[in-house]
Amino acid sequence: MERGAIDGIPVNIIGREDYIQNKRASGRAKDLADVEALGEGPSK
Repeated sequence: MERGAIDGIPVNIIGREDYIQNKRASGRAKDLADVEALGEGPSK
């Protein structure tokens, strides 16, 4: 997880690989479609 700021407010930002891993772990059709739309296979 990375730290960033939006309009001066500190926020946590999830990295791409962690985001994809979370999408795959959910197993929901929408999340798996999101993973494929990002150019990743359904599971790696």
